[in-house]
Amino acid sequence: MRSAVRYLRLVLAWVLGLVLLGTTATALGVAVYPQVTGGQALAVLSGSMEPGIPVGGMVFTQPVDPDEVAVGQVITFVRPGGAGELVTHRVVGVDTTGLEPAFTTRGDANDVADLEPVPASAVVGTPRWVVPELGRQAAVLHSPKGLGALVLLVCAVVALAPGRPSLQESADPAGDAERPDEVRPPLRLV
Repeated sequence: MRSAVRYLRLVLAWVLGLVLLGTTATALGVAVYPQVTGGQALAVLSGSMEPGIPVGGMVFTQPVDPDEVAVGQVITFVRPGGAGELVTHRVVGVDTTGLEPAFTTRGDANDVADLEPVPASAVVGTPRWVVPELGRQAAVLHSPKGLGALVLLVCAVVALAPGRPSLQESADPAGDAERPDEVRPPLRLV
């Protein structure tokens, strides 16, 4: 009986440990990606690009040369006249008559193009990857409740991890040392 409980604790500790490892690796990947690539990791807050870029997903961008942006390409840009708000939309037109190119953009789910053209200087990148639901998970992990859940997960792994087997368990690999009808002499260490 004791070995079955020990085995169950071991399995639960491994499963929770793998969940903790995966969560930590994902959080680190999201945090480190911009530093390594020069791009950005952005949570998707609206459905303007659905179904290709779903709400709650995460867009990983890479830098792009505005001179290489063409009609049909998806770009991430600072919204003109906005307070630094980043938007990811598809280019539906390019105007090269001014000093710098200007892009007309539209969300795939929108019926009309965005009102203001996007100057080339406002373009910050183009999507490299889109990971559904990762934006929601990242938002939860960065909240106080998410941090609390991570702390509880660590505590659960530590609490469930079986310690070293006792001398009695080591001497009795069958795990039946708790049978009351059997009396064994104490173990001697030599």
